[in-house]
Amino acid sequence: MVIRNCRWIPGCGAKVQPYLIGATNDGRHDFGYPCFMPREVTVDGLVIDDSQHPDDYQGPYLFTDPNGTGSATDERPFAYRLTGEGDHPAV
Repeated sequence: MVIRNCRWIPGCGAKVQPYLIGATNDGRHDFGYPCFMPREVTVDGLVIDDSQHPDDYQGPYLFTDPNGTGSATDERPFAYRLTGEGDHPAV
């Protein structure tokens, strides 16, 4: 994945906790193929205008948590593979 020479204004200027890429997968559905994060993420020339933000703001996130809000002990037979975990299929 490559993000290059972009300007991002989260929420079009609304007060939000910014996430550039949103992904959710609770690991219970078989999509018929493995789900995984990109092998590499290159960010070059991204400008983030986060001047409008919530009071408890701690900075932007590039990705949401793909495992969602479920418990870490939940059964996930088709778990989402995070970057750096095992071999990913060639893309």
